[in-house]
Amino acid sequence: MRVSTTDLQNAFGKYLSLVQQEDVIIVKNGKSVAKLVKYSEPDYSLVHEEGCGYRVNRMISLEEYTALIESSDQRYELIDGEVYLLASPSFTHQVVMTAPLDVRLFGYAT
Repeated sequence: MRVSTTDLQNAFGKYLSLVQQEDVIIVKNGKSVAKLVKYSEPDYSLVHEEGCGYRVNRMISLEEYTALIESSDQRYELIDGEVYLLASPSFTHQVVMTAPLDVRLFGYAT
């Protein structure tokens, strides 16, 4: 069921009763903005187990690493068979790190 925000505000109790049978889509200016759904109590007697983390322990060879760095614009580092992506420093990071040097060289370096 679709209902405008004005109708929902004017008859909120009515739509709280109707939501027991079907979901209510709330419309504002012709666009769907929210969904009112029936509340159900969680069943705490069910056991919820977390999934295990997926980890591959495959080591990469020097030839595979060389092919990777030649085919990519990203910077990588190979340490003990594992490849690490070296993120470039952001502009803000560069400004903060070089600010003391800029102060010392102000007026002397051109």
